[in-house]
Amino acid sequence: MSISDVQSLYLKGDVEGAYGAMLPIYADDHGEYASRMMFKVALAVLEKRLENNDLSELSKIYRALLRLVLRYGNEMYAERQALLKTAFQLSALGIDIDSKNSGLLLDGIISIPDVALPLHLQMGQWGETVAALYLQYQGCRLIEHDWKSSHRDIDLIVMDGQTIVFVEVKTRNTHSLQSPEQAVNYTKICRLRKSIHHYVKQHRVCSNIRFDIISVIGELGLFPLVRHLKDVPIMIR
Repeated sequence: MSISDVQSLYLKGDVEGAYGAMLPIYADDHGEYASRMMFKVALAVLEKRLENNDLSELSKIYRALLRLVLRYGNEMYAERQALLKTAFQLSALGIDIDSKNSGLLLDGIISIPDVALPLHLQMGQWGETVAALYLQYQGCRLIEHDWKSSHRDIDLIVMDGQTIVFVEVKTRNTHSLQSPEQAVNYTKICRLRKSIHHYVKQHRVCSNIRFDIISVIGELGLFPLVRHLKDVPIMIR
């Protein structure tokens, strides 16, 4: 079996067959061409198993892809981006993705927090940047990051199809006893309602609108757990 045969199986949609055929080839050939083909078929298998809710060997396959991408660095930038999207999905499912090494996937893709700031503000910056990246992988288009008008502010504003989504981002470290979304209490909701109303009037928004909460849980330098609560009830007048 050659790489051309693997490519043929892949193009026919037999990704499991292509993956099985590629494994012994890659065991003997770690060159760039073989590595890229290995990545392509392994990622396709991982995505297919996710789609079918088949969690078998997902951690093993993901970790192998992670080692491959990190070995090649920026030469596999596109592959790293593709693996990042999958990492968010697997982390949300509780799959072990090696958060320390997976955190390296974010290097050069999200901005580094200002180290001169207190740690809690660094965490806030990091969480908002992670949330923005996560939403873009979900197909949303970023409109505003940290929008402010007078004393009003909104963490993220994105377009999800034809809907404008106002997003509150809450970040906590893994040792926090309070879940991030618990911080969005009645008082915070009232402030957010006024901010969203102000934005809608200021920009004459006619589109459908939605309010979401994104929780980012983790530590700087590690890969976070992202929880996304969609369409949280909030009355806009």
